[in-house]
Amino acid sequence: MLILNSDHVKSVLTMKDCMEALEDAYRENALDRTVNHKRMHLHMTATKPDRLLCSRPGRRKSDNSQSRGGPEERQVPIPDRADGWKGPGKKAPGGYDLLHQFRNSRPSVRRRAGESLSTRQGERRGERDSYRVVPSGHQGLVYRLLSTEPMTIFWKLLCASIALLFAIETQAAQPTRLKVIYSTISPPTAPLWIAKEKGFFEKHGLSVDLVFIESGPRSVQALLSGDALIATSAGPAVANAKLSGADVVMIAGLINVFPFFLVTHSGIDSPADLKGKIGATQVFGSGGDLSVRTGLRKLGLDPERDVTLRVIGGSSLRIQALEKQLVDFALLEPMMMFGAKKANLKILVDFTQEGIPYQHTGIITLNSSIKKNRPLILNFLKAVGEGIVFYKRHRQETMAIMARHARLDGPEVLETSYEWFKKVFLDVPYPTRDGFKSILEMLYTSRKGVSHLEPEALVDRSLLEELVREGFFRSLAESSRN
Repeated sequence: MLILNSDHVKSVLTMKDCMEALEDAYRENALDRTVNHKRMHLHMTATKPDRLLCSRPGRRKSDNSQSRGGPEERQVPIPDRADGWKGPGKKAPGGYDLLHQFRNSRPSVRRRAGESLSTRQGERRGERDSYRVVPSGHQGLVYRLLSTEPMTIFWKLLCASIALLFAIETQAAQPTRLKVIYSTISPPTAPLWIAKEKGFFEKHGLSVDLVFIESGPRSVQALLSGDALIATSAGPAVANAKLSGADVVMIAGLINVFPFFLVTHSGIDSPADLKGKIGATQVFGSGGDLSVRTGLRKLGLDPERDVTLRVIGGSSLRIQALEKQLVDFALLEPMMMFGAKKANLKILVDFTQEGIPYQHTGIITLNSSIKKNRPLILNFLKAVGEGIVFYKRHRQETMAIMARHARLDGPEVLETSYEWFKKVFLDVPYPTRDGFKSILEMLYTSRKGVSHLEPEALVDRSLLEELVREGFFRSLAESSRN
């Protein structure tokens, strides 16, 4: 037995070679030099190579001797090369289109006038012009190769190669559908938007549906329920899920630093002045809430004793609360700073300049999904890597994409956000163990009694490390410089 794989076929045969050989095979068949039944509505008898039997199911002939759907005969000349043969995919005299016939085959049973279906299937199997049940597509071709019909070894191997090559081309041409959840309509998601709009997902064989589900915990839940294979989420949601026993892991880090500004109204001049004051938070237990508490601890303050935190909501609501002096301080992202300045708020601490390790936004999946779908996830990371490079190299086009997707107020906010995130996006977006360490330490204070985890349990760097070994990111950087 000879076993051919895709590498063998591609090293010997091109599509052009296969189609030319297939053209010759059909022509030889028409001249009664082989026996090979057609697989669609056009069937050719080996004893009458100048006549095609055209079966048209559902069409009643005027001749009462023919049953509904029976074959009708019409004369169709089988041309020789010298008589105007035009090559694969071109119609020869009489409308005989080989490429159309090869690609549009269907399983069918052909019967003659006056014969029952069961009779035709069961008798005259030895006759060369008999009809019989023939599977369609590549299975049908394999069926013929395993049959007892007289074909040479050459034709058998040739047909097997053609079938395999067509299977390879068909599979490569159909991208894999993939649902991906993103949890924030803000610049950290920009590499995914770029990969979608610029065709990087399709380039790597993926047809990606990007679906917005607000908040990291809901994104994690979508993974655990099997609703999506990949999602984006902030580190705190991943750590909380992991501490609860979930199989979730972060495979790439989009934002690996603490990306916040501590903003106050007038009258507060130093972190020490925050003692006894009221701070705004998003929702208790959320990633935003954990970020506020982390920032306060970085300043030497105890969020449980030194300040009072009040649930306000999103960034815009926090700015309004500061303007009306309902709260004294709040933590804001870079894209909200233009609005804060318009409201005459004071930047007390710029954490973005300190480079504090913190796993903010990243790409997550399940360990079980990595084992089952590793090549697919690798291709997804390749597309995201290209999105990051595009972000840094194509300023105007990237800002146009961000304007269509992100909730940003005005061109000034857009430009400020672009410049800041350009600095923090990594060329190789590894997740950060140190960033998860600070998150876990904060969670341990609020979740008493949970088993402690090592930060390594929350990240899987093996996928990106594999792409680095293959030279993917190096070639990406080199191509971007040219």
